[in-house]
Amino acid sequence: MRPTYACFIDLRKAFDRVPHEALFRKLESLRIRGRCLEFYRGLYHSSLTQISPLISETFSPIFSFCRGVR
Repeated sequence: MRPTYACFIDLRKAFDRVPHEALFRKLESLRIRGRCLEFYRGLYHSSLTQISPLISETFSPIFSFCRGVR
């Protein structure tokens, strides 16, 4: 009887950790340039977010972030 191996990789949070600049460097390495690259840079420029409450009615202050893929 042969041994059986299983591997599970949880990618749900993997895309939350991608630095925006790393994303742009990767796009450039794939020869994405010009208007297309500028579109993505504009999409991530000055990204702001706010955490919504689960229990209370008070939202967090608005803050900028430099990680995560849309």
